[in-house]
Amino acid sequence: MTEPAGKLVPMFEQPQQPAPDATSWDEYWRQVKGEATQTIRGVVVRVPTGITLGTQQHLETLADATGVAGFEPVASELFRAPDGSLIPDLWQRWCDAGMELDELTAVVAWGMAHAKGHPISLAEAAREAKEAAAGKDRAAGTKRSSGGTGGRSKPGSPRTASPRTRSRT
Repeated sequence: MTEPAGKLVPMFEQPQQPAPDATSWDEYWRQVKGEATQTIRGVVVRVPTGITLGTQQHLETLADATGVAGFEPVASELFRAPDGSLIPDLWQRWCDAGMELDELTAVVAWGMAHAKGHPISLAEAAREAKEAAAGKDRAAGTKRSSGGTGGRSKPGSPRTASPRTRSRT
């Protein structure tokens, strides 16, 4: 069966062939992913177009990290030089440039959105990061300890109830 001339074939059905001038996988992949850059606090970085294995590995350990330092390996993997190489002093350069915590969370949100194939503007990322932080603050403010609130006792704590063995009915 032949296809009618001019019929559009969905992208996922089209065979992915390197461009004629692609001489290696690396060259081909650069052409597929693009070479857009962005300057963030004076550092030119490549706009993320996917999540590297290193980034994924660091994301998996980020949940266990405490403080802002947990973001350093993620940012260093996510934001690379225009040629795709790591920027060894990226974190320090951003710190020296006075990057603030809310900026960092916005930049990482922006980079992750692009890496996942859902590009958003820097303003949208800043808004989303601010909303996420506000939600965490609200959630932290509503948590109450169980001490004196009728919550469960901690294992091993002394009992305060009477030693009564029968009900009063």
